[in-house]
Amino acid sequence: MLLLGYGVLIRVAGDEELYVSADGDALYDVHRRVLATMLSTVHGPGLVGSALGPAPAIDRIEAALHEPPPAYTEDESTRRLRHAVSRRLLCDPVVYYDELPDDERSYLIGQRAQLTRRLAEATGLVPELRAEGVALVDPDDQLTDVRMPDQGTDGHATLLLAEHLAATGSAQVAALRQRLRELAEDYAAYWRKTTRERRMRSLPRHSTVW
Repeated sequence: MLLLGYGVLIRVAGDEELYVSADGDALYDVHRRVLATMLSTVHGPGLVGSALGPAPAIDRIEAALHEPPPAYTEDESTRRLRHAVSRRLLCDPVVYYDELPDDERSYLIGQRAQLTRRLAEATGLVPELRAEGVALVDPDDQLTDVRMPDQGTDGHATLLLAEHLAATGSAQVAALRQRLRELAEDYAAYWRKTTRERRMRSLPRHSTVW
């Protein structure tokens, strides 16, 4: 009911009470933009409050949120790892193994097939499993407010700049602008006429370089 009230879930059909009593089903749409704004923490407010008492200082709250309770059982530790890795996969476009703590990296490597399958079923994202890491791809662009150009001059320029980034590892704006000027000359016969101007002041409009 809380998620319904906040607009994260939108009831399409059915009834919650009937579902709880096993007499029916409830079908919802997930409003992902609203979901993305919801607070998500490892520890609930009750746990923090009981550990720190009334009106704790903000630095004590932050420390409590980042330090797990010392009495974790093996099942709780596994659940904590699953939560941490799942959250990382959903929040980051790409998760590289060498950027994870040792315990999270071991868990993801060992459970990546099962974990990404469950996340894909729950979110509609498409997992890509690579030697260097894992990505959950959004095929419908529902999780971004700016789409990567995929057609015409902007789309071609973005792909060429992405190739340049992959080869050089440099993301300096001045260097990208210079490279774009060079590309505009190389592909002048194929790109729109405005790109032939030698003094291009910016990257293609709405372009996103990954």
